[in-house]
Amino acid sequence: MFDENGRVASTVDQSRTVDPAVGLRSTGVLSAKPVFGQRTQGGTAPWQTTANPRTGRYEPARSAGVGSKAPRALRVPAPAPAPFSANDDAGPGPSGPEQGSPMTVNKGPSPEKGELVRPLTRCQIDDRMQELGELYTNTSARQVRASDASGQGRSAVFRRRLAGHMRRPGFELLVAETAGPSGATGLTACAYGFPVRGDRPWWEDTDGYLSESLLRVAAVGRLFVIADILVERRVRIRDQGREWNLARRLQKRLLSDHAAAIGVTMVDRDHADMLEALLSWGWRCLPADTRQASPLAPGRLLVLR
Repeated sequence: MFDENGRVASTVDQSRTVDPAVGLRSTGVLSAKPVFGQRTQGGTAPWQTTANPRTGRYEPARSAGVGSKAPRALRVPAPAPAPFSANDDAGPGPSGPEQGSPMTVNKGPSPEKGELVRPLTRCQIDDRMQELGELYTNTSARQVRASDASGQGRSAVFRRRLAGHMRRPGFELLVAETAGPSGATGLTACAYGFPVRGDRPWWEDTDGYLSESLLRVAAVGRLFVIADILVERRVRIRDQGREWNLARRLQKRLLSDHAAAIGVTMVDRDHADMLEALLSWGWRCLPADTRQASPLAPGRLLVLR
């Protein structure tokens, strides 16, 4: 939106879809046909809407009573291209779409809506333990060992590990839910962890992996273990760097809920897919000169600041 002097007065885009102060909004930002609305005359007047124009600019019609000033323009960002993966059934070529061709857009859920993220109490976790186990088998990026090939067996191992972690002081589990066509909500993701303090027994999985700097952070109670992040494959391979990526939302919420300065997690060295996903969500390996464990150790400690 530009004022009468040609200066930008307001912009609506993917991260800010409504500006009620000036009467602008954008809906369906990531859909194939985003719609832009305006009621710059103020009050409770009906929204005047238009489909996304190819020129990237929209000139709303002058409303009655607005005055003699020229209509203002709404700056419209071009639709975002659909993320492409080599595993997708179809998509643009390596060099992207040709100049001037319509952009392909992601037809998935709009990020401004997203999944509802909320914590579960311990009683709620007990009630939904079976559902959480099924989520693990359906979303886990970990490779299946020959001795634990059945989904039922993997679910049982996960539930036992979760039950043990629930006894840790400060334990928190977040779930992400989304509503289906019938209105019922379904579980789509979860992440959980617990704070670690220097005066209490350490998390057994990180024994021998911590640097002196991390031990000092733990001593003041600002180190948080994120034991598991379970998300669908699309979250691991698409928009990993976006703040609204579901895995990033979950891990950020866990750290902020506990005022943690640093998050830590462990990943097996043979779980390349999970390691790649964690790195894409902002996790980093410790520098070689600060690691306590041998480079040949079976696990790898990652940190998130």
